[in-house]
Amino acid sequence: MSVTDLRNTGSVEEILQWCASLPPETENQANELMKRMCDRWSLRVLGAIGPNGPVRFAALGRRLNTITQKVLTRTLRSLEHDCLITRTVYPEVPPRVEYELTSSGKELLQAISPLFVWYVRHLEFHGFIESNSDHSKDGRSILVTPDRNKRPPRSVQKNAMPRPASFIR
Repeated sequence: MSVTDLRNTGSVEEILQWCASLPPETENQANELMKRMCDRWSLRVLGAIGPNGPVRFAALGRRLNTITQKVLTRTLRSLEHDCLITRTVYPEVPPRVEYELTSSGKELLQAISPLFVWYVRHLEFHGFIESNSDHSKDGRSILVTPDRNKRPPRSVQKNAMPRPASFIR
């Protein structure tokens, strides 16, 4: 069965059978690519570049305001290596660099969009964000965040270590 046939049928059983029939080398390469795509930043960077045209490095940094320049550079290089984005350097002073999705990158973004929609619905269902009927002024869902100033008791904190006896008075 070809990949085109799988796209047209789409049944989970057929896809699983097809995956089981892959040669080990192909499966290893696919697993490596999936591992790179499932890191913290790759899909976010693809989404920030988006299908609407070229984006400059600084604009990506602003869209992903918590990413460091080093991590953004590394992620962009990885995505370019995987042929998901193209990097265009213009010979100007200062140099201008733009990133754009390739057809494979657009296809991947289109394929993962239903996953993102499922994730938002899951967050709404469990009360982490307000439902579609309750939107902010700009029409977006509002994220419900816990109070960051209120710390959990030490016994509940992640990696809480007991204090040495010398600190107990």
